[in-house]
Amino acid sequence: MMKMLKWRDFAESGEAFHVARIELKKASRVVAHGHADYMELLLVESGSLLQTINGRQTVLEKGALLLIRPQDTHGLRPVGKGAVFVNIAIPIGLVDDLQQRYFPPASAPWNLQSENPPLFTLDQAVQIRLTGRIDLLARAPRTRFEIDCFLMNLLRELRVPSIENKSGEMPNWLASACREIQNADLCREGLPAFVKLAGRSPEHVSRVLKKCTGKTPTQLINEARLTESARRLCMTSDGILEIAAVCGFDNPAYFYRLFKQKYGQPPRRYRVTNRAAAGAA
Repeated sequence: MMKMLKWRDFAESGEAFHVARIELKKASRVVAHGHADYMELLLVESGSLLQTINGRQTVLEKGALLLIRPQDTHGLRPVGKGAVFVNIAIPIGLVDDLQQRYFPPASAPWNLQSENPPLFTLDQAVQIRLTGRIDLLARAPRTRFEIDCFLMNLLRELRVPSIENKSGEMPNWLASACREIQNADLCREGLPAFVKLAGRSPEHVSRVLKKCTGKTPTQLINEARLTESARRLCMTSDGILEIAAVCGFDNPAYFYRLFKQKYGQPPRRYRVTNRAAAGAA
């Protein structure tokens, strides 16, 4: 019979999280188990792990971040000489509270309704930042405040543009591309940059994005460009046509029309309104 772990098995009364760094050597393993009442974040810091989760095997390389939910069962063993990973356990009640506050149904990164647990591949810069925050968390009091701060920073790293995930099954490669295209330089490059980030054919990217979000790549890219243009209107004194061009809009009339559709007012009025909020004329 598979072992079912409970929060009280390892956490002391009043603790809001548990964190540990674990080294699995060649002959060691983590036996298959489930979680009765908590979620687990697993980050591979070095080496590779063979993960058996919900009956399926997946190799987790360095930089893999897995969000293991209460309904998931999993076991681990190292691939090759060994691996080091960090485990952060969080009571499911805290996770539910975050979801209710910040995410519409089925849109949280740990989507409880999907068949498989969310798996993210972090680039080196994100992994370095996350490892630093984990080390700080390990030294902090195990309070709700500390884990909330950690999770909010993590969610910002993993965030996807606030678009409805209609299918509830956005693949990681698409989520990553949607996140990266928010970069001002990349969104200016437009569709070629988005397709390159996705690493799939333009047709496949368009089809899967439409299924998951109901939007085309052009619509998604224009939203990123409009967000950046609104930021520049508020935070710089650059001319409106200059901002439009820098954000990737070659046609000023097209830019004005899309901007008014999104923000309910033309760019100049938007700038004046936001300056008025600070008392500026």
